[in-house]
Amino acid sequence: YVAAGLRGDMVPTAVNIAPVPPEVMEAVGPFIPVAEALGSAVAQVARGPVTEIEIHFIGHLAEQDTRILKTAALKGLLTVVTQDAINFVNANHYAEQRGIAISEHKRADSLDYVSLMVVVAKTEEREFKVGATLIGKKNEPRLVTFNQFDIDMAPSEHMLFLQYSDVPGVVGKVGTALGENNINIASMQVGRTEEGGTALMGINVDTPISDALMDRINAKAEVAEAWRIEL
Repeated sequence: YVAAGLRGDMVPTAVNIAPVPPEVMEAVGPFIPVAEALGSAVAQVARGPVTEIEIHFIGHLAEQDTRILKTAALKGLLTVVTQDAINFVNANHYAEQRGIAISEHKRADSLDYVSLMVVVAKTEEREFKVGATLIGKKNEPRLVTFNQFDIDMAPSEHMLFLQYSDVPGVVGKVGTALGENNINIASMQVGRTEEGGTALMGINVDTPISDALMDRINAKAEVAEAWRIEL
């Protein structure tokens, strides 16, 4: 556990945090990296300082002790917004110190997933939302919620999300812009609110996307909003 503590990873028996019983770790442990990734993702997506965090546990997770998942989400978020060394011991303290209001919400009934975790970050202007689940015997993570959109996307180190009007040709323009800059697309998922309405494109790419390329994609494809996430 010493190496894990030095890395800022979860140490089940750390004296500064409530001990996590083995049965709790068995139930929620696979979600710890997911929770941290969601916190990091929503911090990168939010426009402006985050003033409030809502963490939603839906399905089987709602019946568990989820305190460690809340801490993991805060660790992910604060690692993005501060240069301080954030870990499982101090994450809750730092969030309180920054005046971030935190609330947990649990709902046992779930139509679509056995367990779902959604992190909502609120700023003075609006709110941003990212949700994920685990699927299959290997507990593979899937991003399934991005703001108001449903999506089914495996998280990766470099991701790009584009919100645009659901009209023909946008996907091709985005692909062309990435290809012209030697950015390889690993996979792409599209979700939309309704036919001809607003759509979301989620793209896994192999390398980081620069500010200049973000601007070019926005102009070339007439994108309403664009976000990049590095995990």
